Amino acid sequence: MNKHRNLSDNAIKDLTQNGCTAEDWSKVQVAPNFSTDSVANCRFSGEIKLGEFSNYVTFFGGVSKKSGLYDVHLHNCTVGNNV
Repeated sequence: MNKHRNLSDNAIKDLTQNGCTAEDWSKVQVAPNFSTDSVANCRFSGEIKLGEFSNYVTFFGGVSKKSGLYDVHLHNCTVGNNV
């Protein structure tokens, strides 16, 4: 995974508008090309590192969905690119 960076104030604002919360936003780091548009309704606690979510994932039956994080609680973990 690429070197991570801290979230910008605008990214924190966008994530909050997407229904996300964090115990401490300074402990959430992201990949250089991270975008907030594929992260919604997430709770972050502890040390978090997030990859970028720019690709689509194809499931059985040919269903394709954009990678991202939705409706999860992450605690002390690293999430790779395009999950």
